[in-house]
Amino acid sequence: MSINKKFADYAIRIEPAEVFDNAIVGISRDKVLVYSHERIVQILVAQNNYTTEDAIEWADYNIYPIIDAERPQFKVTYASRYAFKSKKRLKDIVRGMLDHHPRYR
Repeated sequence: MSINKKFADYAIRIEPAEVFDNAIVGISRDKVLVYSHERIVQILVAQNNYTTEDAIEWADYNIYPIIDAERPQFKVTYASRYAFKSKKRLKDIVRGMLDHHPRYR
């Protein structure tokens, strides 16, 4: 089962989902998606040639503000064990995004 089909029932996902679904590390007990901060940052660095600091700032400003503490649409974990272990895997994700997402054609 593809990641997109597995998480298709969850209303709030970080877009483009084809890319950021690769940062999903689980589902919380209250049935919201859990993303890895480390993976989000790595994707932004690879996708946009950002520095790590720029990627963190971009995520802090553009992604994380939509998280509502009382009723979160998704959650983010800061555990470093969820970082991509292989730069090759990350490059494949970004390359796949460039090949399939209309925004990047």
